[in-house]
Amino acid sequence: DHPLFNVNSITQIHIEMDSSDLRSLTSGSSKYMFNISKMLIHNENISEVITNATIKGSGALSLSFAKKSFKIELESKFLQQKKLKLKGEAIDFSFVKEATSTALYRSW
Repeated sequence: DHPLFNVNSITQIHIEMDSSDLRSLTSGSSKYMFNISKMLIHNENISEVITNATIKGSGALSLSFAKKSFKIELESKFLQQKKLKLKGEAIDFSFVKEATSTALYRSW
C-alpha cells in the first residue's frame, strides 16, 4: 500500500494558516488559493512537515455544505503526490462509495 493512502491507518493532516484566510476559505464563497504556513502529515508510516503549499475550496455545489472539500497543491512532490484532495463527503457519510471505488481501482 501507498504510505499516504494506506487503508489500514488514518492519515491526519494538520494545517496552519492565517486566520483571516481560514475564514475566507471556510465561508464557502471563495475559490481563491490561500497559502499554508505549515502542514503536518502524519500516520503510522510517515510524519512530515510541509511548508510550501496552497489550499482552495473544492466543488461547486458542495462549497455551500457545512462539511466542505478542499484541494491542496504542493510546491514539490511528496510521496509522488503534487496535489491532495480532502473530501468532506457531506452526502456519503460512511465513505462506503469512496472505499469501494478505491478498492475496485486498486484491484485492476
